[in-house]
Amino acid sequence: MTFFLAFLACPKTVEPPVAAVAAPHPLDVRPEIGAPADFAPQAPQVFTLDNGTTVWLVERPGLPLVSVRMVLGGGKAMDPADQPGLVNFSDTMLTHGAGDLNSTAFAGALEQHALSLWANSGQATTWVGLEATTDTLEVGLDLMASAVSAPRFDAEEVDRVRDRLIGEVQMSLDSPATVARWVADSFYFGEDHPLAHPGIGNQTSLTSITAKDLKSSWSARFAPERATFVVSGDVTQVDLKAQLEDSFGDWTGKPSPLPEIGPAAQASGYYLVDNPGATQSVLRVVLPGWQADDPHYVPATLGSVVLGGTFTSRLNRLLREEKGYSYGARAGVGAGPGYGRMVTSSSVRGDVTALALVDMLAEVERITQGIDAAELKKAQGAAITDAVSAMESRSSIAASLAGVVAMGQSPDRMAMELQTARNASVSTVNAAMATLDTDAALIVVVGDLSVIQPQLADVLPDVNWTVVEK
Repeated sequence: MTFFLAFLACPKTVEPPVAAVAAPHPLDVRPEIGAPADFAPQAPQVFTLDNGTTVWLVERPGLPLVSVRMVLGGGKAMDPADQPGLVNFSDTMLTHGAGDLNSTAFAGALEQHALSLWANSGQATTWVGLEATTDTLEVGLDLMASAVSAPRFDAEEVDRVRDRLIGEVQMSLDSPATVARWVADSFYFGEDHPLAHPGIGNQTSLTSITAKDLKSSWSARFAPERATFVVSGDVTQVDLKAQLEDSFGDWTGKPSPLPEIGPAAQASGYYLVDNPGATQSVLRVVLPGWQADDPHYVPATLGSVVLGGTFTSRLNRLLREEKGYSYGARAGVGAGPGYGRMVTSSSVRGDVTALALVDMLAEVERITQGIDAAELKKAQGAAITDAVSAMESRSSIAASLAGVVAMGQSPDRMAMELQTARNASVSTVNAAMATLDTDAALIVVVGDLSVIQPQLADVLPDVNWTVVEK
């Protein structure tokens, strides 16, 4: 009893209550970022039709849709010197009547079967495209075959298309970005080079082109041995081959030899184009780059991504985010027959044209000094994203592989480029960018000369500018 009473008399030690630990808010918890998927672009199946035409096929079962691209050598490089725009005009006519169907009937047949058929011209290739369902592929291929093997070039339709193309030329001359590209190409490739002129032509040449000229251009370029089909969608090789043989089996042609496309002149210099009243100026800087087979080409694409290939690129961060000169700036690497180049471009406020140009040129110079590991990782991520995007739909697959054909590359080119990009190191990218010759830059500025010339004279007093007419 004594013990019990003593126990009761002793004060108890009260433990403080344990505070409840609040669970973190879901938005405060960052997810773990896993390793990127080991994605590789699917290589196409390659086979040949009886008439010698090559076919690349990527089967995409599921949605009953099929995308077809036909790529033929030629393009604007086959324009006669005195008839720029002839090839584009001729290619445009392919879907304006063929075989027994005039333009109205041909368009009606496409609409009846919900088909999309088009043709356009590249630098050294023509592309003919078809979008169809699995059920309408057969009739679509028949119409496509008629367009490429028996276009009509009816006089009334030629005149109608001519008027439309002349209107497009006039609209293009009102686009500062287009004018900057045309001027840059004319000097970069050099006078009389087959790639120097705008593929759409000009009002004078388009006015003089006849239906006979259009037909001659078509017959000089279209033949089965010069064509490659690229197909993606819900169709098997067996079925596709049978349908292509049925539609194109009788196609014949005797094309003219493809032109020899020499190297670009790669001229440098500073050029101005007046755009009176414009509140913005277009800047375009072209540097000699790398052809597609150059070992530096793929590493250089990563370097160009760092310079201006994403929203967080050096150019965009400086000109848009820090300085507020522009809504955006871009840089990219490209290659074609006989040339390679890197192009940077931006539309900037007219009142800061000179300052923006100095900053752009400084960033171009700085990229030749190299990139760091963090920038390389971001560029590699962008390369993977681009590769995935290129293979995410049947139409993007067909378009991407048609581009590979146009470059004259092998069917595994996309997978090779991605693997090379993944394996690139800071040193390989920096070695590529170090080969850029910034002294060989060709610079075009399109803007209101009354506003920008005084700026340029003040900021770049030692530069001699050449004023070019549109």
